[in-house]
Amino acid sequence: MCDTSREDPFKLEELPWHILDDIFARLEIRDLLKVGLVCKSWNSAVSQEISRRGPTPERALIPHTFGDRYKYPDPQVLNIFNMTHLSILFIGPCSTDRSLKNAERNILKRYSQHFDKNVIAVGVVNCFEDITHIKSCPGVLGQPDGILGLFLPKWCTLKIKIAYIATGNDYVSFFPKLLPDNRAEKSTFLIFARPSSGVDGLWLKIKQNLTPKTYALWGGTFDEDLRFMAPMDETRGGRGGTRPIHQARILGVNIYGSKMQSWSIVIDCKIREDELHKRLLRFRDVLELRRKTIGLACGPTHMYRDDSTGVNYHIERYAIMNAIWKIFPGIPFIGAFNDGEHGHFGVDSTSDDPNQEFSTPWSVSLLVMTFH
Repeated sequence: MCDTSREDPFKLEELPWHILDDIFARLEIRDLLKVGLVCKSWNSAVSQEISRRGPTPERALIPHTFGDRYKYPDPQVLNIFNMTHLSILFIGPCSTDRSLKNAERNILKRYSQHFDKNVIAVGVVNCFEDITHIKSCPGVLGQPDGILGLFLPKWCTLKIKIAYIATGNDYVSFFPKLLPDNRAEKSTFLIFARPSSGVDGLWLKIKQNLTPKTYALWGGTFDEDLRFMAPMDETRGGRGGTRPIHQARILGVNIYGSKMQSWSIVIDCKIREDELHKRLLRFRDVLELRRKTIGLACGPTHMYRDDSTGVNYHIERYAIMNAIWKIFPGIPFIGAFNDGEHGHFGVDSTSDDPNQEFSTPWSVSLLVMTFH
């Protein structure tokens, strides 16, 4: 970052506006937030660029470090976060023990005054932006790319409910908190769980209360340090106060609304790549996309290996994201991949089979949400 306190022959403030506008129009959100720190005129140009882009992007990279040294002269730059109804930050593992680093908690604390609504921090082993592998590890050697986030804007027709379990398995009181007020509206469930969290009770509640084709579901088992912040207007401190950061064992999100549609599917990774493409093409045929669309993928980090034959099946995270990118080029996807064969939740939202499995080994779960 440039030091503007020195006397330089060339002043950054005097860079022509049309050049700034052209440069900033090409930058990602992560880089805009950084260059806004250079000087007041750049900060103003960044603010204008963010305003031109309109509502919050559905997917963006944001900086890792957002502490005291990342304070803007013009708070308008941060309006991009204040237009967000739900933010989910996918944070990669640190170079040392995650549980000691408290990466999710520390990052939420840094951003606590800039996201005024629901914020979730999820630890992942690998995260992808389409086919690009994002280094989102705060403690990794070298310069990380940033934190990959899903950001849903405050559309008047978009409704979000969040519930979590801190300890135990009280699904009796947990699940009703996620149900829409109008049962006729389709639910889109995102389920995040810590390792070794039993979810059979949750799946039983879903099957007891909902019929097939009335909901889509995506999620998986993520890092131990699963964190959540409630909206500012639901906390005592308000915008100037301290927001509590909750640690969850199970965390559920339901996104629904009259102008939103969603579809989910689970694909077995123990198939050939040509079969994967066929499944994705069939899934694409059922989609009815609207103006705003975002996709999520979740699966195992490592490929499946048949120990009886010693054969590796090559449907792993890179092949999955590459296939998704080829078949859904117009849909921005976020991929979140973790260790373990059983940690990926989902259903085929187009199937009327009431006996689908909630979690199947060596599978990838896909979700597409579209709204306007």
